[in-house]
Amino acid sequence: MTGFSGGSDGADPAGRVIVAPSGVLYGTTAYGNGTGCSHGVGCGVVFKLTPPSTICRSVSCPWVETTLYGFTGSSDGGKPVGDLALDQSGNIYGTTFEGGNGYGVVYELSPSGGGWRETILYAPRSDGDGAVPEDGVTIDHAGNLYGVFADNGPNGFGAVYELSRSGSGWAEQTVYGFVSEQDGSTPTGGLILDSAGNLYGTAHNGPGGDGIVYELSPSDHGWQFNTLYAFRGSMMAVTQPRNLSWIVLEICTAQPKRAERVGLERSSSCHHRTVGGWRQS
Repeated sequence: MTGFSGGSDGADPAGRVIVAPSGVLYGTTAYGNGTGCSHGVGCGVVFKLTPPSTICRSVSCPWVETTLYGFTGSSDGGKPVGDLALDQSGNIYGTTFEGGNGYGVVYELSPSGGGWRETILYAPRSDGDGAVPEDGVTIDHAGNLYGVFADNGPNGFGAVYELSRSGSGWAEQTVYGFVSEQDGSTPTGGLILDSAGNLYGTAHNGPGGDGIVYELSPSDHGWQFNTLYAFRGSMMAVTQPRNLSWIVLEICTAQPKRAERVGLERSSSCHHRTVGGWRQS
């Protein structure tokens, strides 16, 4: 579809693309656009890919890339990573690994005068709120944003946070602060949200030592945390499908050392071990 040059168009796409109702794609690159940020390879961009205006009649049909915003690594953020989110008004939401107060930012890009305007919604301070919101955000029906801080948090093991509109700005509150490595720590991979308002995500460590899948459910007494499954293999990476009936993780088993795809689904036909009403398949 397109190839990145490492210049103003960016380099090293760092997350999945999202599809707008118009059919265009939005995504991010972690690097490119100058020589700032760590390693001097640029601070990354948010880009748009527009399909060809005519029917493709060849093997190669390049899409047109447009850079919507190039990060500088200062207060605006740097190294965008994780998936983007798109609201009904066409605004884009995402997170960066660097910039802000030194711990990344949560940002919004809004169409403005033929271009795009960035607004920083929240810049963590790592003073108990959390640090490094590196895995994008999820939007609920009311427009609230949910994401994870991979580091710090109220107990020092990472946190799940919510951003909600407050006056002319946004207010951050902790949904859940991971308590210990036994509980799970360093939440990764972002969150998914089901129609009942439950959040699902993944974290490292946990009772099995090799990562967990967890659920956070709203209640009259706050959010209730539940470990759905504890892994016993080295968790390497996480993908975040929008199919809310399952969560897929890429894990690397110790013997043999290879990638293994594991699904978690609510299914009465699955005969594997059950944890909290969920089965591994």
